[in-house]
Amino acid sequence: HLDAFGLNAQLLLHNPNTFRITLKHMEGDIAVEGKHIGFCSSDTTVHIMPRQDFSLPVNIQLKPGGLLGSSLPLLTQDSILIKFDGFVRIGRSGIFIKYNINHEAKMPIRF
Repeated sequence: HLDAFGLNAQLLLHNPNTFRITLKHMEGDIAVEGKHIGFCSSDTTVHIMPRQDFSLPVNIQLKPGGLLGSSLPLLTQDSILIKFDGFVRIGRSGIFIKYNINHEAKMPIRF
C-alpha cells in the first residue's frame, strides 16, 4: 500500500524586494484545479539578491490518485490552475519571520 510518492524539483521564483533576503524553509499544500494533490517542502538555505529570479530545490510528496485520479480531464485543457497554500521562513541580518503564502496561477499545458 503506497501512502505517497516523492518528486524532487526546482522552483523558479522571484524576489520583488529592493533588498537581499535569505530563505531558510518553505512548506505548504498543493492543489490542482481545486483538488489537493500533495505537500511541498524545502529546508535549503538560499541567499536571494534583490529583484532577481532564484531557484529553490523542493521535495514534493504526492498522494496516490491525487493528480492521476483527475489527469484525464486535464489532458483536454490548455492550462491548469495550481495553488500553493503554505509559508516560507525568510529574513535578513539574522532576524527571520514566518511569511504566509497563498498563491494560485494558471499554468499552460504544453504537449
